[in-house]
Amino acid sequence: MTAWIDAMPLIEKIFFYIALPASLIMIIQTIMLFIGGAGDSGLDSDTSAIGDGALDGLEAADGGLDADGPGYGFSGNGLSFITMRGIITFMTVFGWAGVCLMEMGASESASMAFAILLGIGAMIGVAFLVRGLLSLQAVGNIDYRQALGQYADVYLAIPASGSGRGKVTLTLRGAMSQYDAVTDDDGGIRTGEVVRVTDIVGGNVLVVEREKIEQGGK
Repeated sequence: MTAWIDAMPLIEKIFFYIALPASLIMIIQTIMLFIGGAGDSGLDSDTSAIGDGALDGLEAADGGLDADGPGYGFSGNGLSFITMRGIITFMTVFGWAGVCLMEMGASESASMAFAILLGIGAMIGVAFLVRGLLSLQAVGNIDYRQALGQYADVYLAIPASGSGRGKVTLTLRGAMSQYDAVTDDDGGIRTGEVVRVTDIVGGNVLVVEREKIEQGGK
């Protein structure tokens, strides 16, 4: 093993020394996901065992995948790529892809380029996978009654008089996500407006009304 590493070109050694620790961290992440961990302790570990707890751990560990605020430079439409889990995935795939390509005789520049592309692809794939898990959780396990009385931002315009559904952005159980919404408002509610949840219909559709903002002194 040592002789094999010593014989590597410098760039291949760099790939190897990136891949090795990243792989170990990824293994720990995976183990913690299934047996439960102590929260986000630098290893992006998940906080509890399989089921609701494990998915809650994913939400917390990945920083809230539906957030669109600062620090989520590649976020959009409720999907975040720049998370600890995504970075570890990128480093693991990038490193091992680079080693394999170099061993196959690829040039340093080609190995670097393909390793970066494969790493980015893996990072995006993980983001979609985690988003899918959180979506399953949102459909089957969230108590929508917790949304009653809460304020939300309209994400997709809500048609007037209950004639169709829009979407609102709301934080439930510590995670921000989008939820179907209807309104009895005769004029509909536009994207970006603030609304309040007044009722739940169909088990998972929020009934909202436009929030009236009082202006002081008038």
